[in-house]
Amino acid sequence: MSSKLLLPLLFLLLFACSKENEIEESKLVKLYVDLMIVDETYQFNLDSLAIHKKKVFEKYQVTEQNYVEAINLLGEDDEKWEMFFQKSLAYLETLRERDKIN
Repeated sequence: MSSKLLLPLLFLLLFACSKENEIEESKLVKLYVDLMIVDETYQFNLDSLAIHKKKVFEKYQVTEQNYVEAINLLGEDDEKWEMFFQKSLAYLETLRERDKIN
């Protein structure tokens, strides 16, 4: 295969893979909040913490690596992070109102 064909195919493959691993923002907000709740709830029991974190990632069908990458990417842009954090607080408040957490 010529290098003229290989380069565009490689670019297409890399772009497709990166898009495939993106997490929709609304899903990321819920995942973030659920993980914060799990962290707060099980912070003194590391075994339970690991088990419940795994359950949260399974619930949202996201790998921990993809989650970390998405959060890090958001953290690179202060404005996006602030908007994300405000949405996370709003979601947390809806959980409180539904009496799902204290």
